[in-house]
Amino acid sequence: SKPESAPESKPETRLYTVQKGDSLWKIAERELGHASHVEQIKKLNADVLDGAETVKVGMKLKLPTKPSPSNTSASAE
Repeated sequence: SKPESAPESKPETRLYTVQKGDSLWKIAERELGHASHVEQIKKLNADVLDGAETVKVGMKLKLPTKPSPSNTSASAE
C-alpha cells in the first residue's frame, strides 16, 4: 500500500468563482461571515493573487469550508 502523502493540517477548501463586483472583503463577508477572513483567503490563494488585493471576474479562489475563528471576538470578555 502507498503511504498517504496528504498533510493532516491542510484546511478543507472549496472553490469560489469571482463574480462581477466582488472584492476580497465582499467575498469574505458574504461567504465566510466576516470581512476579517480576508487574510485567510489571501494565504490560501497566494499563488493566484500574487500579492495583489484585487480580484478579477472568473478567478477561482480557494475558500476555507470552515473559517478559522477570527480574533475579532476576543475582546468580547
